Amino acid sequence: MPEQTFYFAGPLSNTGGSLRSVKLAPPFKIERWSYEKLASLISEMQGESDWHPDHRVDELYCIPEFASTGHVVTACITLEHDESNTQSFLKLHSELEALDKRLDEQIRLLSLYFSAAVTMPARYWFSLSNGRREMMSASEGHAEKGKRAAPTYQEALKVSAFLSNHSFEKRAEFIQIALDHWGHSHDTIPRHMQLLSLVTALEVLLNPAQTELKHRVARAAAVLIGTTKEDSRDIYAGLSKIYDVRSQIVHTGQLKSLQKVHFWQLRWWLSRAILAVMDLGLPKDQICAAVVELGFGQGSKLKRIGSTRDGR
Repeated sequence: MPEQTFYFAGPLSNTGGSLRSVKLAPPFKIERWSYEKLASLISEMQGESDWHPDHRVDELYCIPEFASTGHVVTACITLEHDESNTQSFLKLHSELEALDKRLDEQIRLLSLYFSAAVTMPARYWFSLSNGRREMMSASEGHAEKGKRAAPTYQEALKVSAFLSNHSFEKRAEFIQIALDHWGHSHDTIPRHMQLLSLVTALEVLLNPAQTELKHRVARAAAVLIGTTKEDSRDIYAGLSKIYDVRSQIVHTGQLKSLQKVHFWQLRWWLSRAILAVMDLGLPKDQICAAVVELGFGQGSKLKRIGSTRDGR
C-alpha cells in the first residue's frame, strides 16, 4: 500500500512564555506561529473571510493581547494510505483519532500543571497538494479567555519531565474521574456548570463516603495542599464558602451567589490537590484516612507515606 504524509496543526489557547520548549510525546511538538500564519491556516481550513483582522483567530485566544505570535501544536507523520480504498480511509481516521487522544492527554496535563485555561479549540489534520492544505479531519470550536500558561525556560524543562512521567500512565479510577471533570470545567459551558465540575472533582478525590460533607472535603484539601497552618486555614475557609455557593445554586436554582466565587482560586486549589494525589500514588482510602490524622500545615508528612510505600 502506498504511503502518504499527513500534517497536524492545533492552536493552543491562553499560552505564552517559553511554552514551545515543553516537549510533547512524538509526533507532536509545540511551535510559535505568527498571526499571519495562523490566519492563513484558518482561512484554508474554514474558508476565506472578508474581515481583517480575522475574528476567528481572536476567538481561539491563541495570541495574547498586544502580542503577534501564539503557540500551535504541530505534527508530521507518514502512514500507509490508498485513497481509492474505503477501508484505508476508515483505518486512517482511526489512526488519527488515536493520536488525537494521546495529544488530549498531554494538553489536559499541561492545563493541570499550570492551573491554566490551556485548551485546543481547533485542530486540523491535512495533507499537502501543490502547496495547498487539503483537510482530512477537523474539530472547530471556541475558547474562553483565562489564566495563561507562560513558563520560563527552566519551568518548561520541569513541565517536560512531568509530562514524561505522568502521560499515558495507568491511573486509579478516582484520579482519572477528577481529571475528566477538570477538563470538562474548561469547556465552553455556563459558569455554574464549571463550578459543579470543579467541586465534583474535589469530592471524587477527597470524600471517602457516599454522602456530601462540606467540612470533610474542605478540611482534607486544606491539609493536603496547605503549606502552613495559615495557608490551610485560608483554603478551608475559602472552600467552605464555595460549598455554600454550590448548595445555594443546586437547592434554590439561583445564580446570584456565583459572582462570589473566584474561579482562578478554586482551579488552583483543585489542580494542586490532583497533582498531590498523583504524586503520592496512594489508594484513595489511605489518603483520606491519613489527612484525618494530620493537622493544618502538616500535608508534607503525606509524602513520607508515599515514599515508604514505593520504597523510595
